[in-house]
Amino acid sequence: MVTPLNMKHEGPFLLKLLVLALLIFSLYSLAFPLHPGRDFGGYLEHFYGKVAANTLFRPVGASYLLGMISNLPLLLAEVAFLLMYLCHIFMVYITSRIFGVQVARIVTLLMLFDFSVLAIFHRLDGYAAFCLASLS
Repeated sequence: MVTPLNMKHEGPFLLKLLVLALLIFSLYSLAFPLHPGRDFGGYLEHFYGKVAANTLFRPVGASYLLGMISNLPLLLAEVAFLLMYLCHIFMVYITSRIFGVQVARIVTLLMLFDFSVLAIFHRLDGYAAFCLASLS
């Protein structure tokens, strides 16, 4: 049974998780800055209205999200993807609490150190939007 978050017991862990996620994301961003993904051009074509249905099999709204983020300066785009990454990590924790708090902590820490997830949040493509949509 899923219970509401108990900030007295889970708050310190979540704060440490937040700091660790910020550190890992920042270090990864220094090594691999934000760059266009495989279908980035297609998303921009759809965002600017040049092609109507080229994102037919892509996450809904991803072209609008990526179009708006691509208009930001690089530092703000990194911050936008950092916020999406933090939301993803937090949603993994909340979702895995179905199996207990200790399992949720283990799963979230494993997800935190999975660099393929970090790579998803360092490419301008629809996978970051898909990660958020699949857990919400």
